[in-house]
Amino acid sequence: MARAATGVVFICFCLLAFFIFQAFQKEQALRAIKAKVRTAAEEVQKKEAEIVQAKLRIQELNAILLPSNTKRDGLLQKRDELSKSIKAVAKDLETCRTQKVQIYHSLWKTVSDAIDAAKEKISTEDQIRQLKHQILDRDKKVCQFVDKNQEEGR
Repeated sequence: MARAATGVVFICFCLLAFFIFQAFQKEQALRAIKAKVRTAAEEVQKKEAEIVQAKLRIQELNAILLPSNTKRDGLLQKRDELSKSIKAVAKDLETCRTQKVQIYHSLWKTVSDAIDAAKEKISTEDQIRQLKHQILDRDKKVCQFVDKNQEEGR
C-alpha cells in the first residue's frame, strides 16, 4: 500500500505540476493580452488625439475659408447681375439696331421719293421748256409766214 500511496502522491504531484504549468501559461497569455490592450489603448488615444487635431485644423481652415467663401458668393452674385445686365444691354442693342434699320429704310424711302419728285419736276420743267420752245418756234414760223405789211398779221 505504500507503493499505491506513493503512486497516488506522485500522480497528485504530477497533476499539481501540470496545473501550475497551465496557470503559468494562462498568466503569461493574460499578461501578453494586457500588454496588447495597453498598446491598443495607447494607439487609440494617439488616433483620437490626431482626430482632434485634424478637427481643429479643419475648423481653422474653415475659418480661413469663410471670408473666401463669402467673397466667392458675392462674386457669383455680381456675375449673375452682370449677366442679366449684359442680356438687357444686348436686348436694347438689338432694339436699337432694329430701329436703325427701320429709320434707314424710312430715310431711304424719303430720299428716294424726293429724288423721284425732283426727277419728275425736272422732267416737267423740261417738258415746259420744250413746249415754250415749240411755242416760240411756232410763233417764229407764224411770224415768218405772216406778212408784216398787213394789219391782221401784226
